[in-house]
Amino acid sequence: MQISKAKSKKEILVIDDDSDTQLWLKKILEGAGYHCRFAANVDEGIQQVKEHASHLIILDYRLENEIGFEVVEFLRNSSHYKSIPIVMISASANKKVVLNAFIIGANEFLAKPLNPALLLQTIKKHLKLNELPSIKFEEDNAPSVQVKSIGDLIKINELGFILQSSIKLAPKTKLIFTSQYLKTMGASPCETVTNDVASVAKPGTYRNEVKFKGMDEATAKRIRNIKIT
Repeated sequence: MQISKAKSKKEILVIDDDSDTQLWLKKILEGAGYHCRFAANVDEGIQQVKEHASHLIILDYRLENEIGFEVVEFLRNSSHYKSIPIVMISASANKKVVLNAFIIGANEFLAKPLNPALLLQTIKKHLKLNELPSIKFEEDNAPSVQVKSIGDLIKINELGFILQSSIKLAPKTKLIFTSQYLKTMGASPCETVTNDVASVAKPGTYRNEVKFKGMDEATAKRIRNIKIT
């Protein structure tokens, strides 16, 4: 078995209504190896966060007739997204604006015109502070390796369940669970294997679809009769 560091592009969301700034940032960020998404106003920015949960956000202070602080307040009041680093940018970098940005939860404030080297240094610093270790396992007819992790079972039916944890599992990964809940339901003897590619619940947290194999009808019936209260 070959064990190597899993390298994947970090995703940065840029919220700025100026198309020239978007194009400039796209060139700088993609040239540094990052994947970019873009939004031009508060609503688009919040929607992008909900759909993709980027690793870091670059946010302009002034967006048309809106203030970027609305995005910061949404993120910092959300249990799912409050840890996403926010780098605010603005051509109006007076002391009052900068102070308010830090008070409501921005991590950094950079004045326009942006310095490419300083921008990339700032991004690298905050991504590193929020980075979780990532290991990729590649099988080549070698003995298996067991990795233990704690996760949350957030949805279940007789076909399988959704596992939320800090590990991004590859499709067709066999799992062994120590779960009193699954034991009580009679599902412990069943083989469990991941189905599709994991999705991002929030930065550093993944949702893996897991399916049951070999479940008997009595266990399936007990799970179907679960009442959500």
